Amino acid sequence: MHKRTFVVLVVGCLSGNYDGSLAQPRFQYPAEKLSLGPALYAQTWRVKDSTGANRVSAIFTPLRLSIPVTQNFDLDFYGASAFAGVDQGESQTLNGLVDTKIRGTLRLNDYHWLVQAGVNLPTGKNVLAADEAQVNNLLAETVLGFLFKRYGRGLDFDAGVAYAWSLSEKTKTGLGVAYLRKGGYLFRQDDSRRFQPGDEFSVTAGLETQTERLRLRSHVLAKFFQKDQLEGRTVFQEGAQIEINGEVGFPLQKWRFVLAAKDVIKANNRTFSTGGQSVAASKDNFPGNIFWLNQQTTYPVSEKFSVTVSLGLNSLGKSDLQLGDAQIFNFGAGTQLKLSERLIAQTTFSYSTGEAKDAAGQAFDLQGIFINTGLMLRY
Repeated sequence: MHKRTFVVLVVGCLSGNYDGSLAQPRFQYPAEKLSLGPALYAQTWRVKDSTGANRVSAIFTPLRLSIPVTQNFDLDFYGASAFAGVDQGESQTLNGLVDTKIRGTLRLNDYHWLVQAGVNLPTGKNVLAADEAQVNNLLAETVLGFLFKRYGRGLDFDAGVAYAWSLSEKTKTGLGVAYLRKGGYLFRQDDSRRFQPGDEFSVTAGLETQTERLRLRSHVLAKFFQKDQLEGRTVFQEGAQIEINGEVGFPLQKWRFVLAAKDVIKANNRTFSTGGQSVAASKDNFPGNIFWLNQQTTYPVSEKFSVTVSLGLNSLGKSDLQLGDAQIFNFGAGTQLKLSERLIAQTTFSYSTGEAKDAAGQAFDLQGIFINTGLMLRY
C-alpha cells in the first residue's frame, strides 16, 4: 500500500483533451488501486446574434484506466469518442475517435521526486473535410469551453520532473519543469500541406498549506511556445503565458466551502510572411487573457451520498481570432453516490449565460448547458 505522503504531480500535455496544458502541479496522494473511469459529457450552446440563432452541441465518452504497476510506478491510459454537430440552417457533424494518451509516473525518494513521460498516439479523427473543419472551429472557441478542442493531432512526446519539500509541518511547496515535443499532421482533406506545431516548455511552482480552519493551494505556471510551421515555412508563434491559480477551502462542520480563482496573462501571438518576417501581432485569448472564478459548496447527506452546488464567472479579453470580450456566468449542481466499496457514481449539471463579441465588435448572446455523468470503479 502506498504511504500517504505529499507529492507534486506534473501533469504532462494531454493533446486534444481538456485545455492541453503542460506541467500543472497537483497536490495529492497516489492511487492505491487499479481504477477504471468511464464517463459521458454532453454540452450544448445557443449562439445568437442580430441575424438569428445557431446551436453547437457535442457528446464525449472518455474512458480512463489507471494501473499501479509497482508501489512507485503507475501507468495511465486515456481514450474517448466524440460526436459534435452544428445547426446553422443545415446540419454539420464531426464524429470519430480522439487521440489515445499513455502516461507513466514514477515517484522517488519517499515521493519527493516525481518523473513523468507520456505519448499522444494519433488515433483520433485528424484530416477533416471542409464542413467538419467548420464544426471543429466552433469546438475550439475558448469562450464555449468544450472538453475537446481537436479530435486528432500528431505523434507527441512529453516529459516532466518535479520536486516537492516541506517548509513546515503544515506547509509544502514544489517546483517542476516539462517539455512537449509535438508531431506534425495534416488538417484538411483539400490541403496536402503538413502542419508542424511548435514545441512547448513549461515551468511551474506550487504551494499548499493546511490548518484546522482552512486549506490553501496555489500554483503559478509559465508556458513558452516555439514557432509553428506549414510545409516547412514559419507561419505563426503563440505568445508566452502565465497562469496564476489559487484555491482556498473552509471546512464548516459538515459543509465544505471552496473558492477557486485563475488568471491567465498572455503575450501577443505573431504571424509571419512568406519570407519569415514577423508581420503582425494579434491579441488572442486561446487559452490566455482569462479570469475564472468559481465557488463550490458540498454537503454530505450521508456517508455514501453528497450534493454540491456551484457558482462561477468567466471573463475573457478581446481577441482578433476568436470570440472574446466575454462575460459568462454559470451555476450548477451535482451529486456523488458510493454504490459499493469499489464503485462510485457522480453526476453534474450546469447552466451558463452571457455575452461575447467577435473581432468586428458584433455581439453574441450565449446560453449553454453542460451535463456530466460517470463511474469510478476501483480494484
